[in-house]
Amino acid sequence: MSSSRRLTTHLAVAFLFGSVGAYAESAEIACPPTHDGKPLKDVELFDGPPENKIEVRPENGRFVVPQTPRSLWDRFPPSTLGCTYRGSNDMVTVVLPRHIRICEFPNYPQVRCH
Repeated sequence: MSSSRRLTTHLAVAFLFGSVGAYAESAEIACPPTHDGKPLKDVELFDGPPENKIEVRPENGRFVVPQTPRSLWDRFPPSTLGCTYRGSNDMVTVVLPRHIRICEFPNYPQVRCH
């Protein structure tokens, strides 16, 4: 991953967590609506980091986030949103807090996880 892509990823995660509260049970997580001035094109959910290529398919118009037993948290990474943007090859990743259960599409490609 390039350093600019890593920076973008970390900034997006810091922005999202800072704006909604990282561990609040009622927190809502989403992909940034734009990246470098480009609009959101697509959202994917991965069980772990995107480089593991374990994509979760939507069910009934929403993602059901895979749950890892608390006793295995140190061995398995949390689920991740992969956000892609029109006219860009970058993927902004958003690591989902462990309490997140559902990601819904109120207005595709916008996704809200809670």
